[in-house]
Amino acid sequence: MRRKEKNKKRKRKDPLKDIEAAAAEVTAEEKEKAEKEQEAQLAHQEQIKANKKQRKDDRRVLTKKTKRGQPNLNSQMGMILSKLQKGGA
Repeated sequence: MRRKEKNKKRKRKDPLKDIEAAAAEVTAEEKEKAEKEQEAQLAHQEQIKANKKQRKDDRRVLTKKTKRGQPNLNSQMGMILSKLQKGGA
């Protein structure tokens, strides 16, 4: 009789808990991966915005005209100089 009582007291491991724990680890990894992906996307979008702004400024400088409608060479040379200084070439 004691043996039966002993067996009744023994608790069995719940296999669902192991599965839930593994699923929690997987979801945590997926969340982390998704956050990294989102950060990379935001950085890429910021880079695109910066490039677009730079192109817009360059375009504005290149289309600048004098009073008589001639291209403003001084502003064009300034832009080229700044590009050379930035690139180090």
